[in-house]
Amino acid sequence: MHKIKYTLLIFFIILCIVGIAVTPKLIFQINPTADSKTIAISYRWAMATPITMEQQVTANIEGACATLQNIKKITSRSSYGYGNVTLQLEKNTDPTYKRFEVATLIRQIYASLPKGVSYPQVSMRLPKELESSQTLMNWQLCGPADGYILQQKAEFILKPSLSQIPEVAEVNIQGNGDKQWTLSYKNHQLQALNIDEEDIVAALNQHYQIQNLGKSTTSDGSEINVSLQNKDDIKIDSSIVIGTQNQRIIRLHDLVKIEQKNIAPQNYYRINGKNSINISISAEKKANQISLASAINQKIALLEKQLPKDYQLVLDYDASVHIKENLEKIADQIILALIILIAFVWLTSWSWRYMTVVTTGLLVNILLCNIVFWALKIELHLYSLAALTTSLGIVIDNTIVMIDYYKRHHNLRIFSSLLSATLTTLAGLTVVFFLPETNKIILEDFAIVFTISLLMSLFVSMYFIPVFEQFVSANASQKPVFKRKKKRIIFINKIHKRCIMFFLRFKKTFIAIAVLSFGLPFGLIPEKINGNSAIEKTFNIWRSKESTQELLDMADKVFGGTLSLFINDVYQKSYYSDPQRTALHINVSLPNQCTIAQMNAIFLRLENVLKPLPQIDKFISTIYDANDGNMTIFFKKDFEKNTFPFTLKNKIIDLSTEMSGINWNIYGVGEGFSIKAEEDDTPSYEIKLQGYNYNTLDALVQNLQIKLEKYQRVQRLETNGNGRDKRNRKTFAFILKTNPKALLQNNIDNNQLFESLQKQNQISETDLYINLNGKYEAINVLPENHEKFDTWKLNNLSAISLNKKNKQARVKMQDIAELSKENIASDIFKENQQYQRHVTFEYIGSSTHGDKIVEEIIASEKVHYPIGYSIEKQKNEQWDKKDKQQYWLIALIILVIFIICAITFENLKQAFALVMLIPISFIGVFVTFVQFEFNFDQGGYAAFILLSGNVVCAGIFIISEYNLLKIIQPNIKPINGYLKAFNHKIYPILLTVLSTIVGLIPFLIYGQKEAFWFSLGVGTIGGLLFSLLAIWLYLPIFLLKKEKSLKQKLLNN
Repeated sequence: MHKIKYTLLIFFIILCIVGIAVTPKLIFQINPTADSKTIAISYRWAMATPITMEQQVTANIEGACATLQNIKKITSRSSYGYGNVTLQLEKNTDPTYKRFEVATLIRQIYASLPKGVSYPQVSMRLPKELESSQTLMNWQLCGPADGYILQQKAEFILKPSLSQIPEVAEVNIQGNGDKQWTLSYKNHQLQALNIDEEDIVAALNQHYQIQNLGKSTTSDGSEINVSLQNKDDIKIDSSIVIGTQNQRIIRLHDLVKIEQKNIAPQNYYRINGKNSINISISAEKKANQISLASAINQKIALLEKQLPKDYQLVLDYDASVHIKENLEKIADQIILALIILIAFVWLTSWSWRYMTVVTTGLLVNILLCNIVFWALKIELHLYSLAALTTSLGIVIDNTIVMIDYYKRHHNLRIFSSLLSATLTTLAGLTVVFFLPETNKIILEDFAIVFTISLLMSLFVSMYFIPVFEQFVSANASQKPVFKRKKKRIIFINKIHKRCIMFFLRFKKTFIAIAVLSFGLPFGLIPEKINGNSAIEKTFNIWRSKESTQELLDMADKVFGGTLSLFINDVYQKSYYSDPQRTALHINVSLPNQCTIAQMNAIFLRLENVLKPLPQIDKFISTIYDANDGNMTIFFKKDFEKNTFPFTLKNKIIDLSTEMSGINWNIYGVGEGFSIKAEEDDTPSYEIKLQGYNYNTLDALVQNLQIKLEKYQRVQRLETNGNGRDKRNRKTFAFILKTNPKALLQNNIDNNQLFESLQKQNQISETDLYINLNGKYEAINVLPENHEKFDTWKLNNLSAISLNKKNKQARVKMQDIAELSKENIASDIFKENQQYQRHVTFEYIGSSTHGDKIVEEIIASEKVHYPIGYSIEKQKNEQWDKKDKQQYWLIALIILVIFIICAITFENLKQAFALVMLIPISFIGVFVTFVQFEFNFDQGGYAAFILLSGNVVCAGIFIISEYNLLKIIQPNIKPINGYLKAFNHKIYPILLTVLSTIVGLIPFLIYGQKEAFWFSLGVGTIGGLLFSLLAIWLYLPIFLLKKEKSLKQKLLNN
């Protein structure tokens, strides 16, 4: 035994050393990330309308992707000038391999796409609702040179070195320093010389073409490729021959004006309103962002020495700073929890030896968990650290139970009870994997870390605690750990026994009190059951009556109990807490015919408003194109949680009303915007329509719009949102309707017209790239003053025709076509090759009445829909009070725990008695949130999950001891056996429950503005306190029978 003891101790010491060594290598982040199960295909086609984009590009890509296997869903969006197709993969599909398949498919079909469509880009990403900003750091490169030289320095000095840092996912250089060669010609001059733009491009391409001559053998026998090309020039050779006219050689300089210009900005990226070259560094998904930021800072310090004099790198944004602040806050909570727990153990035992065993066991458990976290590459963020901190109390519980049992019996037969208690706690966590995807990602790591911590505590309690307790107590005097006075125990037992007898006498009454205190769920009875059976029709008729609703409302008030109070006063007014840094987001969108200069002017006006405000830390402006832009505003730490973010938001909203024709979406995220401004928000609704023909679907949408507009309370009706982006952007275009007869007379086809118009395109594409001085430069050949091309010039544009004598002539555009400005279809959305439209609106009134109207309209519309078309109300993916799934998931937890307990004790009655403790403890959660008006967020839901398993643990230890006593003393009366088991286990149970409670106290330090932590703490504490009442009062009621002589004994006494 002595040898085994020291062998195990040495084994655990080695494991602890490994745990200490891997701690710096753990992955620390502020928010959880999810596996990329989505592949995005994006493409552009300049000036293409959404209908053209959908019919000629999107449909082809969708059809090709539909042939792939393991694709769960295909969605697409065709917009003005660009489009994208998103593939959602099935579970357990390798995204990397699937991306390779998609890229191969795109390569095969690209040749069949129309000319001018960019090569589709394939990338792996998360759905937008699950994405979080992966940008780790933003740097600005400032210097005395112009933007072009600055960008060259960033591209060739900074980017290669920064990209080589391990765990850096991407280094993105943003600025407006690119240049291109512009060759501008006069239309009338080319027409006079009978030369086309294609002739100029062909001559340039031939002159700078690299021709492969073959291979040559060198003196050492090796082969090298030999190619022919012109000597390197720093500028374009203006003497290139384009053609001849009347025996005159026409050279390039005779036709065009050659200039090297800065490319007109197609997007902007500014920090605090300053133009510069921005270097954005993104981290890999599993990167330790704190250590990575430190490595980047060290590399930047070295790179600054390589830059010319007066060049400077300025840090504008560092996400690791916010992560450090949150981790320091969490570390303070963990350290305080440990101090409180250790002090609690000391005060309850008054034994240094006992405290040493408990503290050492806790430390060993944490270090072993670190090894598992490192080996499995588990992220440690807000929610996973919450799980680790919460589990500390339960870890101490297992240690206390093991110490108490081992000192009494000197064996490890308690293992089955510890295993059952651990499994029931873990059973509560299984509900996480049935939650909607958004909430599952939030709590999945919480469940995983909690599971690892409990399993490690079971391992430590079984193998380390007994051995270490023997080692510590080897030379210690054998004093009892728990000092009890015999007379006091006998007196308490008498009172407890009489209480149990009284409880059993009025068993039905106390059960009724518990049921009514919890509440009967009249408020959860559905308003309608889908189906056509007689029972369902009868129920729907009965449920639709006003008298039925009044009856149910009255029953809910009388018999609803704390459940009704919780749902009506807390759950319906709850909001989703966001642990992100407080930020204000401003999304701006313009109609499709606007310019990037107009969009930039809007942002410049916003920036001028923000620059003088000292409360702002920084604001980042990102203008994607002429139609979309975004601004993110961060606040200084002292102003993040006061009223300033709300004040600024209202100020921006007021400013937006001064600018017409612009779509705005202004919203805040983070703790500063988690305070609910209004308790009675205007209900908003979204109805989704799907079908296989766009025109038919559009007619159905118009019909629905007419019906909704009849209700005066329906406001802000939009008919072409996509569920998340509900902006109904007005889209219009100039339509050129050709005259077939005129085209035939002049022998002109549509392709010739298109080529004539394409040359005048203001957003012209690069014609070719040539090698100048070892670098490929962009060349753009275009008409002079092409940017001033308007509708008058379009009508008078000449198109080449062939007359009957087979000679070229020129015809004005207005003679063969008619130009008109018309509204066109806005963005086109599809899902699994079905067209999709989202109708969104707000209802000024109660949500109950709004729900009723929406359901009535959907029911009346459905009847007239043809096969292949559908209409349905969209659900909210976050804590939707009308979503019944979470209730059924709690019921699933109780069922799983019941099965585990039934298997453990082989007794259904004992298993039933244990699971009945769960709803009684929930009363404590309800009362806590209702009485103190705390917000119920995702942490509150985690408290329900945690309580479901934790409450049953105490009952398991009592029933295990009770069953053991019945085996040892078969003739003992049930009530006496229960009292004896209760006395043996109540002290460690009190210690475990109270240790869990005091371990949660640090969660309450920062108040209820703290996302997740506060609601988790108050919910669990309230439930645990009520669980003590459940164990003392209701466990014997459900477990024991009323003996026939109990009434007579009570009368005799």
